[in-house]
Amino acid sequence: MKRALTLTALLLTSCSDLGAHNDHLGGHDPESDNGWEVDADVDVGRPPDDLGNGGVIDDLFGDDGDDGDDDLGLGGVLEDSDSDSTLSIGFIVHVEAWNFNSGWDDDGNWVWGHTKFLRYATKLRRYSKFFRDFAIARHVAPFVQWEVNNILDPDPLTWDASLIRALQRSGAVGLHADILGPTTAAMTSYLSSRRTLLQSAATAGSPLYDVSGICSERNWVRAAIDSGFTSVTGIVDYCEKALPVWQQSTNVRFCTNPGDCHDPWGSMEQRVNPWRASQASQFHTHDPSGELILIPGSGEITCLEEALTIPSPGGPECELHVTSPQGDLDEARALIDEALLHVEPGKLNQIHFTWSFGRDHGVPNLNALLSAIHTEYVDTGRARWSTIDRMVERYQSLSATNQEP
Repeated sequence: MKRALTLTALLLTSCSDLGAHNDHLGGHDPESDNGWEVDADVDVGRPPDDLGNGGVIDDLFGDDGDDGDDDLGLGGVLEDSDSDSTLSIGFIVHVEAWNFNSGWDDDGNWVWGHTKFLRYATKLRRYSKFFRDFAIARHVAPFVQWEVNNILDPDPLTWDASLIRALQRSGAVGLHADILGPTTAAMTSYLSSRRTLLQSAATAGSPLYDVSGICSERNWVRAAIDSGFTSVTGIVDYCEKALPVWQQSTNVRFCTNPGDCHDPWGSMEQRVNPWRASQASQFHTHDPSGELILIPGSGEITCLEEALTIPSPGGPECELHVTSPQGDLDEARALIDEALLHVEPGKLNQIHFTWSFGRDHGVPNLNALLSAIHTEYVDTGRARWSTIDRMVERYQSLSATNQEP
C-alpha cells in the first residue's frame, strides 16, 4: 500500500511557467491567519511607501531574527548523535510564496501587496523561532532545511535579506527551484542566478548545498552540478521523465506535469541510502564518480494520511492530522519504522519529510507531531534530527574514508 507522497516539482520565459509544479497545491492565500494572530503593527490598509524595505518585520524581530541565543547560530553547538548507523530524520520546508499583488480581499478590503508579504514573512519568522526553540529545549542542533525561492525576488517592496538569515537560525537554507525549463542550459543559468541571489542574502559562509523542485525531461542532474549545487532532494516519480522512455514507469510515461506524478520515487530500501549521479538519464543508478548526491524524501508530512487513498494528493486535499486513526503521525511512524529496517552501518541512513509552506497547519499540530517523533525515535537513540546540509557533509565524510560509495 502506498504510504506517502512528497512534492517537488519556470521563471525563464514567463511567470506562468512556474505553475507547472504548483498547480496541485491550490491557490492558498499567504495572508490567511490559520491560527496566527496578525500583529496590530501590520496595517492592511497602509500604502507600501509607509512601510519601507523590511518595515515592520525588522521592528518586530530585529535585523536577523536573533532572539539573543548566540550559542546556537547557524548549525549550532548542540550537536546530535553522530553514530554512522543512526537514522537521520530531516524536515524540509518548501517556502512557496503565493500572490503578493495588491488587491481586494474576500471581505472587500483593499490590501497592499507589501502588506501580504509582511504577513507571510512574519509567519515564517515565527515558525523559524518555533523550530529553533524546539531544538534548544531538546538539546539538539537546529534541524530544519528551508528551501526558498520566491522570497528571493529583489522587488523593492518585498526584498528582505534578513528573512533568509532569520530562517537560518533554525537550520539551513537551500533553493526550491520550481523549474521545468525549455533547455538544460536555460535551467543551469536560472539555477546559477538564484543560487547567487540566495548567497547574497544568507549568512556569510553558508554552504547552500541543496536544490529541489528541478525534475523534468531535461538533464536536471547536470544543471544542478553546473550551477554549483552538491545535492538534490525532492526525488519524485516525475524525475523519471529524464530516463529513456522504456525505463520510465507506466504512470510517468503518460504523465504531463509534475503535480500528477509527485509520489516519492522508489522503495524505502532505495531511498534510505543516498547515492551519486552525473547524468539525469541515469539518475537511478549510482555513479561512483558522480558529483551530485541524490537524497530522496518520503512524503509531504501533511499528506501522508491522504496518500493512502488518493493518488498524488496535494494542497487543499491535505490536512495535518496527529490524533486521528491512520493520521499523518501514524503514517510517519510507519515510514520511520520501515526505514529503520534498512539501516546499514557505515552508511548515511536517512529519511526526510517535506512541508509546503504556503499552507499553514498551525503550530500546535506541528509541535505534537515533532514531539512524538522526537520522544519515540530521537530520545531512544534510534534516530537523530538533521538538516540536509549535515546529511551531505556526513555523506562526504564517509566517502572520504571509503565507507560510502
